[in-house]
Amino acid sequence: MTPDRLVEGAIFCSRRERLDAGECAWFAERFGSGEWPGTPDAAANAAGPKVTGWQLASITMRLIVGGGLPVEGNLIGLEAAIEWDGAARVGNILWVRTEILRITRPPTYPNAQLLKLRCSTFVEPERRVQLMTARILVPGAGS
Repeated sequence: MTPDRLVEGAIFCSRRERLDAGECAWFAERFGSGEWPGTPDAAANAAGPKVTGWQLASITMRLIVGGGLPVEGNLIGLEAAIEWDGAARVGNILWVRTEILRITRPPTYPNAQLLKLRCSTFVEPERRVQLMTARILVPGAGS
C-alpha cells in the first residue's frame, strides 16, 4: 500500500510467529538480557521460559515492518513508549495489531507522513503482552 492511502483509524494485523527457543537463547546471549532458560522455578518453566521485554519489543518491530503495517518503502522510528502487560514464553505464537491513531505531514518533510501508532502485541489467542505507542516517519508519501 502506498503511504498516501493510509487513513486514521485503520487497523492492520501482522503475520503470526512462534517464539523459537534457539532464537531466544541467541538473543539472551548476544544482548545479555538475563538468565536463560528462564527462572529456576520448575513450575514456571513448565509453561516454557519467559522471553525478555526487550526481545518482545524487537520481535514486535520486526512483525510491524515485515507486513504488520503494509506500507511500501521505509519506516523511520522517531519515538516509542512501551508497556509490558504480561509474559510471553518460548513456544507462544505472537502477533501484532497496529492502529493508526493520527496522520500528519511534517512541514520540514512535505513528501512524508508522520504516523502515531498504537501497536498491541498478543499471545494467541488474544492475550495482550505488550503495548507500544510509537511515532514513525514514512518518506515518499506524495504531496
